[in-house]
Amino acid sequence: MCGIVGVVGTPFASPETLQALMVLQHRGQDAAGILAHEINGHRFHHHKQHGLVTQAIPENVLPRLQGEIAIGHNRYATVAIKGDRSTRDLQPQFVNYPDGIGMAHNGNLPDAPALKEELGREHRRVLVSENDIEVLLNWVALGLGENSSADPFTRLSRSVRDTMKKAKGGFAVVGIWGGHGLFAFRDPQGLRPLVLGRKVIDGIESWMLASETSALMFTGYTPVRDVSPGELLFIRPGHQPESVILQEEKKAHCFFEWIYFSSAESTINGLGVHNVRLTLGQKLAKQARTLHSEGRLDVDVVVPVPDTSRPSAIALAESLGLPYRELLIKNRYVQRSFILPSQALREQAVYQKLTPVREGLQGKKVLLVDDSIVRGTTSRRLITLLKEAGAASVVLVSTCPPITNPCYFGIDFPDKDELISARRTPEELATDLGAERVIFQHEDDLKEALSGVPLCTGCLSGVYPVDVTAAAERFRRLRAEDRSAHDANV
Repeated sequence: MCGIVGVVGTPFASPETLQALMVLQHRGQDAAGILAHEINGHRFHHHKQHGLVTQAIPENVLPRLQGEIAIGHNRYATVAIKGDRSTRDLQPQFVNYPDGIGMAHNGNLPDAPALKEELGREHRRVLVSENDIEVLLNWVALGLGENSSADPFTRLSRSVRDTMKKAKGGFAVVGIWGGHGLFAFRDPQGLRPLVLGRKVIDGIESWMLASETSALMFTGYTPVRDVSPGELLFIRPGHQPESVILQEEKKAHCFFEWIYFSSAESTINGLGVHNVRLTLGQKLAKQARTLHSEGRLDVDVVVPVPDTSRPSAIALAESLGLPYRELLIKNRYVQRSFILPSQALREQAVYQKLTPVREGLQGKKVLLVDDSIVRGTTSRRLITLLKEAGAASVVLVSTCPPITNPCYFGIDFPDKDELISARRTPEELATDLGAERVIFQHEDDLKEALSGVPLCTGCLSGVYPVDVTAAAERFRRLRAEDRSAHDANV
């Protein structure tokens, strides 16, 4: 679940890309990179490194990232590429033929190993990374090289259409085609988000593509629309975007964007994230009122786990007529624990990132609201913290239904054994976590809160929008390799 940005039509393409990446920092904290292109001189400039955006791309590198086109990427490492501190898996990635092509993406391809093997066997292309973007990049480059007689947009359309037919999974892509312009496309299910924005300064029109509208608005771009599932956009400097729907399939948007990943001020697929989270809190209040009337719920204060659950907690408190209190204070200089690349780091981050307000917790029966319960690491530690700080009891509420199955499309829970709700009932979970009760959002209420948007709920139901057989085997193999490497080092 990375953050991607593309800018075209301004000499400040790289600085604007850097600003947008900083706004999208919450989508990936492992590494960042920018690829810039000067069309007239046909030169590419590249910089990528591990770390937060300001560490990976310090301002002193911007003068050499010249060009009126730039793409950028924030990396959120998934199981397939963890543990490697080299830059070979970092994005954007680049190939020199035809004309020079660079791409960055957000998502995962379940069948990437098979596509990589086919590239080598049938087309003699040697891939050097474990990143799915290199697979997409080489298929697009291959198609562009084969359609050299057509006009640029037709060539690109044919190439991306052929790539979409092969690559099944979740992906939103931004790319630069040397000497031509900026392009972007989105998977036919719409699993991963991508939005288009426009800005005009002194009569000069520029365009930005980004994972979220928050990045557009921060950099002065007016959101125009979402890139449609299965759509290709192509923007040449000084021209209007050209677009075509290349493949239409049943839509399946990832609900976790609204639950956790996206900023509250963003709009995803036409739905405001903040409003959705408010509605989720209102839905949970119905459950809470029923439990209270049955004598099975006794609480006197609502406390959010900052930051993503805050709107839901506010709505829940208002609906129940209970006081809302910020009694967990976040250290904003600690990374989001969910997206850290190991269990040990996640546990350490939980200790560091939240501090309880002891005077507000003494003797209180707390209704603790979190966005989701995945591995249980954060929940268990927070409940302990609250009780150690004086809370009389803790009831844990999740704005998300129980996550019982892996995700293979870009969110880091590919191993069912890691999912605490996959092997425990809510009652068993409450005992394990030290809570008096655990309350989950109902799946039907989640769907109602998202106003009928067609969703991928594979992690809830085990039913996925595309075949994940190859992905399941891939992750089992990688997990086994990780365990073997760990055992060898013990």
